[in-house]
Amino acid sequence: MNLIMGADWKPVAETGKGNNVLGALAHATEFTDFKAHFDRMASGLYGIYRHNVKELDKLVKTFRELADERNWQGAYAELCALHVLNLDGYPAIETDVTLPASESCAAQLGHKADTNMDGYVSVAGLYFDTKAFRDTVTPILKSVTNTAIIELKKEGRWTERKERLQLVFLQESASRQQDAVK
Repeated sequence: MNLIMGADWKPVAETGKGNNVLGALAHATEFTDFKAHFDRMASGLYGIYRHNVKELDKLVKTFRELADERNWQGAYAELCALHVLNLDGYPAIETDVTLPASESCAAQLGHKADTNMDGYVSVAGLYFDTKAFRDTVTPILKSVTNTAIIELKKEGRWTERKERLQLVFLQESASRQQDAVK
């Protein structure tokens, strides 16, 4: 990043917890393709915004957010979107902009507050916001599975072998079906 952002770049402080982006970038021997793509993205964005101090400051802020354990996914998604949407031969996308309430669809619903958006494409008159959808299913599934295991252990029906667990469920399911038929 020092090569891309210059000598005044201050690396993001690691909180002790990692994330996929920082972990891959910090890994000494693996993730070479990701690191190369990340370097191309960072270099490209720096090249686009380097002459605009205001935009470059916002870009650096977004790069620093990669170390924020709550927003690193959103920051990475924003950087990727800027990298893909900034096209050669067109004006740079303005970042971190305010969409006046009077110009938004929300105004038709009576909302009066302005909205912060990730970008504005001037040649198209288009405001956009980037979203990163986190995996919310896995934590829920793990919680349900752990609760089921605890209950099965209490009832003495838990075995560590998956095949045995499936067999117990199949036997009980078959037994319930037979009872329903009777």
